Amino acid sequence: MIKSLLGVALCLGTSTLEASVEQTTMIKKEPFIHYETAELKNGLKIVVIPNGALPVVTVGMIVHVGTADDPVDQVGLSHFLEHMMFSGTKKIPDDQFNKIILKNGGHNNAFTEYDMTFYYTTIHKAHMGRILQMEADRLRNLSFTHKKVDSEKKVVLEERGMRVENHPFGSMFERYLQVTNPYHPYGIPPIGYPHHIQKYNYNSTRNHYDAWYQPNNTTLVIVGGTTMDEVKPLVEKYFKSLKKKGTFTTPQRIANPNRDGVTHVIRQKNPRNAMQILSWSYDVPNYSKVKDIKEYYALCLLDQMLAGHSLTPLYVDLVDESEQLLNISSHYDGDGLDPRSFSITATINPKHKLDDIKDKILDKIKTHIKNLDEENLKLSKKVILNSISNMFDGNENLASNIALMLGHQQSLDDLNHFEKNINEVTLEEVKSVAEKYLKDPHSVLEIMPAS
Repeated sequence: MIKSLLGVALCLGTSTLEASVEQTTMIKKEPFIHYETAELKNGLKIVVIPNGALPVVTVGMIVHVGTADDPVDQVGLSHFLEHMMFSGTKKIPDDQFNKIILKNGGHNNAFTEYDMTFYYTTIHKAHMGRILQMEADRLRNLSFTHKKVDSEKKVVLEERGMRVENHPFGSMFERYLQVTNPYHPYGIPPIGYPHHIQKYNYNSTRNHYDAWYQPNNTTLVIVGGTTMDEVKPLVEKYFKSLKKKGTFTTPQRIANPNRDGVTHVIRQKNPRNAMQILSWSYDVPNYSKVKDIKEYYALCLLDQMLAGHSLTPLYVDLVDESEQLLNISSHYDGDGLDPRSFSITATINPKHKLDDIKDKILDKIKTHIKNLDEENLKLSKKVILNSISNMFDGNENLASNIALMLGHQQSLDDLNHFEKNINEVTLEEVKSVAEKYLKDPHSVLEIMPAS
């Protein structure tokens, strides 16, 4: 399964932020989370987050490889390997992995994104050792055949058909990725392209597995009713015999070119779509690459203040009062090892024509950016701090979001200081990043019905 979580971890997307602005703000005081870390001699890292009194744990395994690390002639191979990781080993034959978990009352899943792959199981604490044993086994002893590779290729092609070819916005989204990241591998869909998927074979899959699935390129994340004192002996028991291989450093990928003021317009008349959609995308720094970390937090708040929730002046003006739009949202994609984009997306009210109204909408957005005020800033801080508690509620949510943070080399200490860092952002700092980064969009997306 491909996880399409954009802007999770520290910066939150619009959909999570309807989270009860008027409710009592429930902000956890520092530290937001208590966590313990350890590392085995073979380089395997362990993060344990005690969470709750119930004897339930989520055992997660991050392998620090994703779509951005795929071979250039077989993109999507990391996602394909995620599928193959359920093929079994000599100790646990084909299809038994999931059955063992189900028989013990647990459930499991996995997702692949650009910078990492994450496998997780939620189960009673009594079975934690068994899950760790199984994860250690498949980390280095995965067993599959040429026949299994050919069979799973068909499954992935069907999945791609559902997600892309048969989705009304699938082909447009692929073009958008290519335009926004013309050189960088973030321009590749994580599921890959059909002609690449058809080229996957036993050797390429095995080579990708052997190159990346090593203990010194893996981080375990265990969340729930347990402690490091309980976890580490089990991890040592099952993982310490795995030998480290190679050296893994932060990948240096091809950067996108300087846009030089060029804006790409991607326009589609879509017979399967009844909506009119406009989206503007801008180059912005991310958490890992920003020179001044204050800009990161200011961009988080700019996201919220523009159209991060339904009470922003921009939303009220264009949706509630003038009814020019059915919806407008903003999104700062500040996670990832490399920079992505800041986007503003509007759904046009069918009473208006996209071509007639698009310039007026952009002018309105620019006006609202200039008029950002203290009242909006105060409300947006409240919303984002209230919502982050909801994002990390429950073992699986917590494990998945912590995994994304670690996979993107974000600091868990920064999570514990997130409230402080957000509250210290000034209106001048928000306006400064808006003026600096939201000048000229690098891409404009226009989607409309065919007639």
